[in-house]
Amino acid sequence: MSLRVLIVEDDADQREVLRTCLRRARALAAFKLQIDEAVDGAAGLECFRAAPFDVVIVDLLLPKLDGVALCK
Repeated sequence: MSLRVLIVEDDADQREVLRTCLRRARALAAFKLQIDEAVDGAAGLECFRAAPFDVVIVDLLLPKLDGVALCK
């Protein structure tokens, strides 16, 4: 079974930490993870509109479109 995850985070180090944590999580071991990333709120919204995701992880303080506005 696959799980599509979108990480919307402007800090490259934070994206790497999140990606690593998701890949190492025992609770997710049964899933084939497909992790996509966006570096700002506008790009995150574009990704979300283009394809459905099972999980979206959003930073609140993002350039172009903040995390709260993105979720709305």
